[in-house]
Amino acid sequence: MQKRITLFIGILINFIVFAQTPSGVWRSSVIIPEEIFQKFGFTEAQLKTDTEPQFPGGIHILRMTVADKIDLGNVKSSKDRLKTTLYFVIESDGKISDVISIGDNDDFNKEGERIIKSIKNIWTPAKLNGEPVRFIYALPLTMAFE
Repeated sequence: MQKRITLFIGILINFIVFAQTPSGVWRSSVIIPEEIFQKFGFTEAQLKTDTEPQFPGGIHILRMTVADKIDLGNVKSSKDRLKTTLYFVIESDGKISDVISIGDNDDFNKEGERIIKSIKNIWTPAKLNGEPVRFIYALPLTMAFE
């Protein structure tokens, strides 16, 4: 239980620090690496939107969903803190696709990908000029061990 609380606090801090702005202008702390947006089939111009996608119930429900689904039984590490950033596409129909993680620990990366792939909620898609569009979402995760 204490691990989940620590993870939840880490996720909360990451969401605050690395939050994406609703204006569609990317903040420097949430830059999508070029290899990621190219792998997902995006051009740099397609990274801008008028509105961002919304998780049903809001970002707090997404945080709680991630914290509830995490299973650290297969995550092995000698470090005190693990970090990964999950990149995934929210399609114009609100479904999640194309999940990739970048972090130092392969086990933690795989667990993050497993969690995102297990979320079946339909998002409200991002919009550009009033039309739903695909969107690359960046979700940083941090786990601190005590």
